[in-house]
Amino acid sequence: PPSLCFPSSSLVDCPGTPSTPTGEPRPRGSKLRHVVEEMVNTEREYVRSLRYIIHHYFPEMDRADLPQDLRGKRTVVFGNLEKLLDFHSQFFLKELEACSKHPLRVPHCFLRHEQFGLYALYSKNKPKSDALLANHGHSFFRRKQLELGDKMDLSSYLLKPVQRMSKYALLLTDLMKEVGVAQEAELTALIRPVFIQPAGTAQSAHVQVRLTCPAVKGQRFLCWFL
Repeated sequence: PPSLCFPSSSLVDCPGTPSTPTGEPRPRGSKLRHVVEEMVNTEREYVRSLRYIIHHYFPEMDRADLPQDLRGKRTVVFGNLEKLLDFHSQFFLKELEACSKHPLRVPHCFLRHEQFGLYALYSKNKPKSDALLANHGHSFFRRKQLELGDKMDLSSYLLKPVQRMSKYALLLTDLMKEVGVAQEAELTALIRPVFIQPAGTAQSAHVQVRLTCPAVKGQRFLCWFL
């Protein structure tokens, strides 16, 4: 894949920014950093949730009393969850953490990875997973939930990747809103949401965000925000 050059300009405070509760202007750069901080913190929680599923629920598929209809259906129940965890824990989280002091580098974290295509596969499998759990899995996995003392069931955890993609879309939109005048052209050159619209059926609804990066020969990158 083509190499990307990160912007080197530093954030500056801009006049006319919203005021703090004390009446003093709030530097726009600090709001940008707040958006990135939220993205990093929620990313850490997302990775913890994926690890939780794999640690606690994957072993259930090896139990002797596993219902017959669930046997050999690990990939149907969980989709490509392990690959999602590998990508986010080993690469994406670390890159977001490195952007804490450089908010304008965040778009490159999305543009440089083809692994977001994993979410298209997860979305495609999700209706099959939902149907299998509804018909054969809820009562079986409910025992593990009670053992863990968890208020959330497995189906709620398997919804996490769907919710995460929606959260990315919201945070990237917030990032665009908070750039100062000096940085607006620079950030827009890196990430341009061409359209954000729901697609698919009620069961597998997702949002597509098409990103363009003129700095890389005008190539377009398609991220699937479920």
